[in-house]
Order: sequence, then structure tokens, then C-alpha cells
Amino acid sequence: MAYSGSSTPRFGDSGSGTLRLLVYLAIGVALMVSDHRGGVLARVRQGVTVAVEPVWWLASLPARFVAFTQAAVSNQTQLNRENVELQQQLLLAKVRIQRLQSLAAPRQKQTRAMNQFERMKSSFSMTVLSSNRRLGPAERISTPVSEK
Repeated sequence: MAYSGSSTPRFGDSGSGTLRLLVYLAIGVALMVSDHRGGVLARVRQGVTVAVEPVWWLASLPARFVAFTQAAVSNQTQLNRENVELQQQLLLAKVRIQRLQSLAAPRQKQTRAMNQFERMKSSFSMTVLSSNRRLGPAERISTPVSEK
């Protein structure tokens, strides 16, 4: 029975089609058995593989291009996210440094003032000691000398 939409003959349409199907089936079974027992088709498979390799490479080219593009876009997106995160961390670090410097400024002034006071005190003590050496024992100023 012929299908109304199909113009190509099918295997089941006629008796010769069935015979042709059985012949192809017998050839396929014979090739599988001979290959299984003796490995006859190994060289044929190897040659076909070499011949088909460029076609396979060309067929896989669009998929590899898409994968490469996705990886590049993904890497760029990830790098942009990391860049934003690192900029935020840098900004926070700068704020912390400014806060610590603002806290350290009064402390540095206080330390300088204390050091200047100690130098003045030491200078005064040395002046008193040197002037006491020039004076006689009755005229000496009695001031305690600070020890460091």
C-alpha cells in the first residue's frame, strides 16, 4: 500500500523491498560476526575515522565557539564582580586608615609635648647642677634631680 504523502518506496511496499531488507540484514549480521571473531573491520574503522575526523572537527566548531564565548563572558563578569569587591575593600581600608590617623594625631601631639617637657626638665636639672657646682656649699639650690 502506497502512502499518499510519500513518493519514495519503502521496504514493506513490495516484495522486492522485503527481499532487499533481508539481504541488508544478512550482510550486516555477517559483517558483525566476522568483525567480532577476527577483527577484520578494524583497519576499515581506522581509515574511516581518519577520513571523518575533519568533518567531525568542522561540525563541532559552532559548539566550541559557543563554549569559548560563554567562558569568556563568564570570566569577564567574574572579574568585574571581583573588581567591584576589591574597590569596596580598598575604600573601607582607606576610611579605616583615616580614622586611625585622626585618632593618632592627638596622641602624637601629646607624646611630642611630653618629650619636650622631659627635655626641658632635663635641661633645667643640668643647669641647676652646673650652677650648683659654681656656687659655694651655702649658696646651692636644693632641687631634686630626676632619674631616668
